[in-house]
Amino acid sequence: MENEIKNILKMPLEEKIKTNQFYQAAFTHKSYSNENHLSYSYERLEFLGDAVLSVHITHFIWEHFPNMDEGELTNLRSKAVRQETLAAASLSLGLEKYLFLGHGEENTGGKQRVSILSDVFESFLAAVYLDLGHQAVDKVLNLTLYEWIISNSFDSMVDYKTKLQEYVQNEKRNPIVYKLLEQNKKNNITFFVIGVYLDDILLGKGQGSTKKKAEQEAAKAALEKLSKEVK
Repeated sequence: MENEIKNILKMPLEEKIKTNQFYQAAFTHKSYSNENHLSYSYERLEFLGDAVLSVHITHFIWEHFPNMDEGELTNLRSKAVRQETLAAASLSLGLEKYLFLGHGEENTGGKQRVSILSDVFESFLAAVYLDLGHQAVDKVLNLTLYEWIISNSFDSMVDYKTKLQEYVQNEKRNPIVYKLLEQNKKNNITFFVIGVYLDDILLGKGQGSTKKKAEQEAAKAALEKLSKEVK
C-alpha cells in the first residue's frame, strides 16, 4: 500500500509522502473497516476534504472570473463539486485502484460507484492537505477540477454579448468592437483579456480561457457601466 500511494503522488505531484496513515485511511471504505475490525475509515477525512475542496474551488473561481456575479459563481461552484464531477476526477487520477472495500461492496461494483468515487476524492484531498499542505492540494485540483471549471464556465454565463448588442441597436449607436488586449498563462492555462469598445471608447474588459469567454466577460462589464450611466 505504501509504495502504491507513493506512486500515485509522484506522478501528478512529484511529491514524497510524509505520513502514510492519512492515505491508508483515505482509501478505506467503512465496509472494509467493519469486516476487518479496523478503527478507521475515510469518513472523517471525507468531512475535512469537503471543506478543503470548497475553500480551494471558491477561491479559484473568485480569482479567475472577476466579472461573474454571486449567483453565477455559486452555480459554477455547485457544478464543480457535485458527485458526478468529483467521481470523474477520481477516475482521472486512478484513485479507484487503491480503494479498500468490503466483499459486498467489491462484488457489486463499488469501485465504479459514483458516490464512493466522489467520497474518496474528498478524503484523498484531505490526506494530501494534512500531509503536504494547500499547495499540494492546488496541484491535484489543477490536474482535475480546475481544468473542468475552465472548460465548463461558459455554461454558467448569461449571453451578455447579445444583450449588449441589443442595447446598442436600441440606442441606435455605432457597432461595438472587441479587441484582444492581453494573452497570458496561469497554472499552465492560457487566458485572454478582451476589451469592448463603442466609438473608440473602452466600455469594459473581460478575461477567459477562450476569446469567446473573455468577450462575454467584457460585454457584461460594459453593460454594468452603461446601466450606471443611465441611472
